[in-house]
Amino acid sequence: MAALIAYLDTHVVVMLTQPARHLPRKAIATLRQARLLKISPATVLELQFLREIGRLKRSPDNFLEAAREAFTLEVCDQPFNDVVSAALPLSWTRDPFDRIIVAQADIGQGVLLTKDRRILENFKAATWD
Repeated sequence: MAALIAYLDTHVVVMLTQPARHLPRKAIATLRQARLLKISPATVLELQFLREIGRLKRSPDNFLEAAREAFTLEVCDQPFNDVVSAALPLSWTRDPFDRIIVAQADIGQGVLLTKDRRILENFKAATWD
């Protein structure tokens, strides 16, 4: 896994900013081997949605700031039209955030660090445990 780019699913960003984070060995190895960690802009939006419905108390900026204190993290800047085009055939999920996040990792040729079983079953570049 040389020159690995790892994309982080939304729940992984949340987990990485909590004091008692429990990640499986493979996820930890992926984080250590990655030369760069990226998130989709959809992750930022999903963090805001989760805040608005009361599942998160902190703002997206707060999560990103905390993640950047521990890791080198970038918000991916791939053209949105390209990401949406890659997301269109991902009919195995109805979650628009998952479709965009998976598409972003796919066209960015990175692995996607996620614990989401549906993503793990359907996206060959997804990893967790």
